[in-house]
Amino acid sequence: NNWQYLTEMFFKFVFKIIEEQAGKRAYKYFPFLFVLFFFVLFINLMGQVPFGFTATSHVIITFFVSLSIWFGCVYVGLLENGLRWFKFFVPDTIPLFILPIFIVLEMISYTIRAFSLSIRLSADMTAGHTLLHLVATLGVKVFSSGFLLLGISFILLIMVLMLEVAVSFLQAYVFLTLIAVYINDSLNFEH
Repeated sequence: NNWQYLTEMFFKFVFKIIEEQAGKRAYKYFPFLFVLFFFVLFINLMGQVPFGFTATSHVIITFFVSLSIWFGCVYVGLLENGLRWFKFFVPDTIPLFILPIFIVLEMISYTIRAFSLSIRLSADMTAGHTLLHLVATLGVKVFSSGFLLLGISFILLIMVLMLEVAVSFLQAYVFLTLIAVYINDSLNFEH
C-alpha cells in the first residue's frame, strides 16, 4: 500500500546517504540514523502546524542533541579503532616543529562540529519562522486595505509555508548527512 511504499522510499533514502557518506562500516548505525532523521524531520514539521512548537529552533535543544551525537562519534572512533583514532588529529606531511600547533587546531576544529551542527539547524529553523511571522503580520496589517492585498499576502503566506516545509525536509537531510560524515571520520580516520 502507499504507507509501505513511502516507508520503503525513506528507508532507501537514508540508507543511500549512509552508504555514500560513511561507507559499509557504518551500516550498523543505520537504525540510529534512520530514527534520528525522522526525529528531526517531525520536530521541524510540528512547527508548521498553527500554534505548533518547533524544538529545533531553540539552540539549547539542538546543542544537546548535537553534543550527544558528537560524544557518540568520539566513542565510536575509540571503540572501533582504539587509541589509534587519535591519529585523526595528526596531519600527514607536517614538519615536526609545527605539529603541536596543528594538533591543537585539529582538535579545536573537531570540537567545533558539535556547535556548528546545532547552530546551523537552529538558525535555519528560526529564520524560516521569522519570515513566516513577518508575512503573517503583513497579512493582518493589510486586512483592512482590501481583498486584493489580503489575497496577495495570503498567497505569499502559503508560498512561505511551502518553503518552510521544504526547509524542514532539507534540514533533516543536512543533519543526517553531516552526522554520517562525522561517523565516517570516526570509522575511517586515516588521512
